[in-house]
Formats: sequence, structure tokens, C-alpha cells
Amino acid sequence: MSYSFHQRWTLQKGCFDKNRYDSVEEASNELVRGFNRSGEFLRHYRCPNCHGYHLTKKDADQKHLDRAKKIIFRIKNKA
Repeated sequence: MSYSFHQRWTLQKGCFDKNRYDSVEEASNELVRGFNRSGEFLRHYRCPNCHGYHLTKKDADQKHLDRAKKIIFRIKNKA
């Protein structure tokens, strides 16, 4: 994800070091892919700085993976 000049000016440094996902759906897909690759639990959160979503290992567990799978399931069944 690239940021405009204005976004770069207003974002805190932490956002530049992280992958940004535009929607909870994108973040959920990556969360599940990450678990399938490494077996590591992740969770997503809405960033107050860039208003996108980031993934973190902090406090992540099975319930976050299950929630992400439910989000993906709902989206697939809407279409």
C-alpha cells in the first residue's frame, strides 16, 4: 500500500513498518493465510493513525482465527 504525501505527513512511524489492509475482509484473509503458512495465531485491529487494518501476534489466539474465518464465510455467501 502506498501513501500520499499528506498521509505520510500525518501518519506515525509505526504504520510505515506494517502491512496495511484497506478492509477487515482483506485483513481476515491474510490472517487465515498466515495461520495456514506458519501455524501462528494472529489478530487484526483497526489502526487509529491510518484507519486501515494491521495484523499482530499480541494476545492472538484461536478465537481470532475463528472470527476471521466467519468474516470470510459471510462475505463469500453474500456474493
